[in-house]
Amino acid sequence: MKEEVVACAFQDKRNGQIYVSHTCHAEIIGMFFRAEDKETGHNCEQGFLTNLDRFVDRKEALKIAVAANQELHKWCDTDELYSEDIFWNPFEEGEKRRQEKLIDLLAENLEKFSKKAKEKWLEELKQSIKEKEG
Repeated sequence: MKEEVVACAFQDKRNGQIYVSHTCHAEIIGMFFRAEDKETGHNCEQGFLTNLDRFVDRKEALKIAVAANQELHKWCDTDELYSEDIFWNPFEEGEKRRQEKLIDLLAENLEKFSKKAKEKWLEELKQSIKEKEG
């Protein structure tokens, strides 16, 4: 099986825990902020998850994506992969799809946070959805 980049990820340097998003690293940062867990965010390395369930840094991710002939839209000339190069274009992303992706992100990472943080985030998402639905 050819290895491919499948998700943005942060890996906690202290315990190896991986946090994922299928759109962008900024959503993971937002997740830490909403959970009032800035310490974890500061102790994480940004990278990507592959289809072989392997966390890789930005440089290795670019090499993997190129070798797998994944469609890339490089925004700048670097030897690193960024989420917007491969997954997310904010000019094409509809608000409804963005909400769906946030809910998916929450479902994948929710068990990693305290009960208080979970309740706070769920309430914010519910309120946001109500506002969008009018």
